[in-house]
Amino acid sequence: GLRVGTKEVSGCGILLASSFAKPGKPSDGLPSVKKYNAMAKTFDPIKSAGTKGDTKKAKAAWTNASGALSEFLEEVGLPASLKDPLYN
Repeated sequence: GLRVGTKEVSGCGILLASSFAKPGKPSDGLPSVKKYNAMAKTFDPIKSAGTKGDTKKAKAAWTNASGALSEFLEEVGLPASLKDPLYN
């Protein structure tokens, strides 16, 4: 994985989030990295609820994750809605 500040992470989302840092400066405090970290925490509850077959919890977790994803996308300068034509 990639080390961003003090955290071991992987994936293009964190690369995008941390790309807003000034060269040589840690990216942990960036709003984009904070939004990414908040969003990343929302995925496990979806998986957990799905594994248990709990559709009510899975839907609630998806709603939470969807909001976090929209906030992250907006923070990195992308359309917040997945219904935007850019994503088609």
